[in-house]
Amino acid sequence: MAETAVLVTGAYGLIGHAAVLSLCRAGWPVVATDRNETRPSDALFEALPLTVNGVDKLSNVLAEHGIGTIVHAAGIFRSMLAQGILHEVFRVNAGGTLDLFEARGVLACGA
Repeated sequence: MAETAVLVTGAYGLIGHAAVLSLCRAGWPVVATDRNETRPSDALFEALPLTVNGVDKLSNVLAEHGIGTIVHAAGIFRSMLAQGILHEVFRVNAGGTLDLFEARGVLACGA
C-alpha cells in the first residue's frame, strides 16, 4: 500500500480535532485515532481507538493504513498533571512519542 494517509493521534482533543478537520478539508486521507473509544458528543468524526505505545503495534497500524505523515497530538495535558501522576505523564508523553517515532523508522527501514 502506498504511504499517503495522515495519522492524527489525539484526534478527539482540541489540537487533534482541528488538525483532522483541516486535513480533511484540504483533501488529505486521514486516519484519526484516540485512546478514548467513545466518541465525544462534539466530535465531528469517528476515531480508531489507539494508545500511543508499543513499537510493534504502532508499526502495524502505520503499515495497515498506509501512513506517510504523522500529526502527533496525543498526550496528557496540564489539568491531568495535578493528579500526582508525573511518571505516568512522562511515560505517555515522552515514551509514547518515542515509540511512535521508532515505529515510523521501523516501517521506513522495512525491518
